[in-house]
Amino acid sequence: AVEWTRTYGEAGHQIFYDIQPVSDGGYIMCGYSGDNDHDNLDSRDIYIVRIDGSGDVIWSRTYGAENQQDVSRKILETTDGNFIIAGKNNRLATALLVDQHGELIWERNCNRGSFYDVIEIRENDFVFCGYNIDQRSSGYIVNIVDSEIAWENDFGNNTFTDFSSLYEVEDGIVLCGSRSGDISSEIWLVKTNIN
Repeated sequence: AVEWTRTYGEAGHQIFYDIQPVSDGGYIMCGYSGDNDHDNLDSRDIYIVRIDGSGDVIWSRTYGAENQQDVSRKILETTDGNFIIAGKNNRLATALLVDQHGELIWERNCNRGSFYDVIEIRENDFVFCGYNIDQRSSGYIVNIVDSEIAWENDFGNNTFTDFSSLYEVEDGIVLCGSRSGDISSEIWLVKTNIN
């Protein structure tokens, strides 16, 4: 049986792409908020909502500048109780760290493209994946440690590729996504080390 339902957001157009549990028993969600013109991609802000276990809002925040295309795709609680966010900021792949109240701690923009997923491999040590259109839409992996880029790699830059998800294993990382040619596309799986 349904325990509760809620709606979130104000006038305009809002979408959530991810929801994750929080250690206090609630949840945190991410996506974007924009105006009612679905074709106006340059009027979107990253939208984060934290709720308690009953669905009531603890806080909500938007991040981004006016007339930019800002979208968040993934959020997770870090080992020290903050929240790391993967997405894009005005067509740049972007990472944001906010505290437990939604206040911005740092933001790091990378190459043109977007991040779709993020994992924390050690405290304040994150690996992001998505795509990089600076390299003909290649699969893109970036390691960010304490807000600074430690390393970044592109995969499959002779085709149109992206990574939509990643998972840490004992001896590295596995990533999944898609690889496309002129008339077809296929599922794409890559395993790599973390260095």
